[in-house]
Amino acid sequence: MLDGDFEGAVSLLQKVSPEHKYYGLAQERLRHIEYLNNAPFEWFEPLLRFALDSRQYIGMWIIAVRGKQRFPADATLQELFTISSERMQEFWQGSCNLSPMTAKVEQLITKAEQRLNQQAYEDAQQLYQNALKEKPHDPQALIGITQCQALLHAPLEHLIPLADAALKITKEKGIAQLYIHQALKLKPNDPTALNYLSQIEQLING
Repeated sequence: MLDGDFEGAVSLLQKVSPEHKYYGLAQERLRHIEYLNNAPFEWFEPLLRFALDSRQYIGMWIIAVRGKQRFPADATLQELFTISSERMQEFWQGSCNLSPMTAKVEQLITKAEQRLNQQAYEDAQQLYQNALKEKPHDPQALIGITQCQALLHAPLEHLIPLADAALKITKEKGIAQLYIHQALKLKPNDPTALNYLSQIEQLING
């Protein structure tokens, strides 16, 4: 998958059995590949920028490679692919090795998630940043900060694909709902956002 052989990756991932400890991750990767096979061109840039900002290295590289394969002539995706290549070099060289999570970091991230769900995005972002001071490169904190930044500053055309990806790839219904609520603040009665909100609420309510 990392070398761009998505068909081979799908074949291997499909062989991971439900009792295997990495089954859940394999299913998420399958959803990720299927999603990128069908995602519209205009969604690749916001998804890739989000992955870059949050340093989700593997997800970032999958998006970058698939975007380059599907849209080889686009200069912006080519530029982001180059940046992604540099980030992957950092990753492979071990410059982002993680130390174990301490009780203090875990407490900060738990509080940040609570404030995020309460739509107190600036408070949540500060708590995630405090967690990063204690544990640089922590993936939960990096993703949380990027989510807060998107919810605070992202335009409507970025919020919709982020919500869609959260809903369909990582199955994060709560985060998807936050993105859509923010989209509707920017453009009340937007039909696409309202459609997603209806889908999310149905899933949440069972």
